[in-house]
Amino acid sequence: MPDALTPDQIEFANFLATLWDSPSEGLALPPCFPGSSEGLLHAYPISRHRNWKSWRQAQPRGTKHWWCQSLSDAARSYAWSSNENEQDFLALAAALQHALDCGDDKLALDACLAIFRWGGVARTPKDTSRRWVTEQASNGMLCSSIRSAVDLLDPAQGQALSAFDGKRLLMNSAMTKVYAAAAPSKVIIYDGRVGAALALLARYWLEKQGSTSVPVSLAFRSANGQGGLMRNPSKGSLKFSSLYGGKNGAKRWAELSRLAAATFLKMQTLNKSIPDIGEVEKAMFMIGYRTEYSPPNTEKTSQQGRPMPENSQCPEARAQAQKILQEVWPKIAQGEYRTPAQKRQFKLVTRDANSVEANFEKSSLTIRRDSFVAALAYLLEHGHGPGNRCVIGANNVPAKASELCRQSRQTAQGTYGPCNIRYILPVLQGVGVVETYEGRPATVWLAR
Repeated sequence: MPDALTPDQIEFANFLATLWDSPSEGLALPPCFPGSSEGLLHAYPISRHRNWKSWRQAQPRGTKHWWCQSLSDAARSYAWSSNENEQDFLALAAALQHALDCGDDKLALDACLAIFRWGGVARTPKDTSRRWVTEQASNGMLCSSIRSAVDLLDPAQGQALSAFDGKRLLMNSAMTKVYAAAAPSKVIIYDGRVGAALALLARYWLEKQGSTSVPVSLAFRSANGQGGLMRNPSKGSLKFSSLYGGKNGAKRWAELSRLAAATFLKMQTLNKSIPDIGEVEKAMFMIGYRTEYSPPNTEKTSQQGRPMPENSQCPEARAQAQKILQEVWPKIAQGEYRTPAQKRQFKLVTRDANSVEANFEKSSLTIRRDSFVAALAYLLEHGHGPGNRCVIGANNVPAKASELCRQSRQTAQGTYGPCNIRYILPVLQGVGVVETYEGRPATVWLAR
């Protein structure tokens, strides 16, 4: 199994094995946040979400950052509050493994749904993963399908992964948890956070080697978090892509999952103090909470005083968005619309080649065409189709808004303009580009 890794993947695994016990020696990282000391492997500000309760309780009063000095330190600082009556993952995994051993599809379905609740994924009855496990169970195929997926994801097997086609076998942020629960000794949870951590550490290693590009063998993929959490660690010419979207997305996700598991298993052979790959996964999960690169002293500042990152949207996604807008812009109709969540009524009164004007009861708002492009490009870049809906997260305060909301309101002057995403989306829905869900949270996805 480890022999299947390429030479640079083995060197990267060795780098990670060294970081398990040691602080980030040789990386020459600057302090991770104001007031912090050098020598930290990673750090970031945390929120008041209940997931951070255990971390806060173990730290001095007023702690506002999470940090780690090594990968083992990151694993020890794991913080996650279960949604499944505080059952931990090991208990849920044991329930699924029992169902698989018995070949009981009903028990397996119950275990899958419990894992979804634990992970905060596949929340709605119409969710793709929830529908798939239910259909598989009703057809008496759930246990065999999960076992097939686990066999394919086993790094020791090296089989083709074409069965992960979104129909025969799924691979996404929900199902990766199920497969890992079924075989935690050889399959890991590869989600946006784990991918972000691997990409960040791969970038550190590549920078240390003097590399100017990311080789395909280390092209880990990540995904931004809910509420606009930034997780793309790209820097300069060392660029990493989004985990979502694109052709053969499920197959590629499965390949990354198997590569990560093989890397973690190789780390174990190189460093005997690593207890199991699940601990490495925990470390990556914690590091990957927030991994974007912010160049020192080069941040723009919004009108509200919040640091504003450079617009780093994928050029291909923007080009595709512009092409779609070129087609549908003339079809945008004047008239009455409603916002997705608040169901506030507004009227589109004018449209020219570069903007539209929306009227409310006592005010109006001009929305640039480029704001439509930015919003659509974000959905395209992150693959927000029906099976990967995007939380709209509209908020007048940029710090509290989603990344989708922030992207759509960036101006050419390097500031944040008024919140406009709640008006852009109904207009795009009117010309068949997106669909929206008006529940809580309100979500949007591409319709074409």
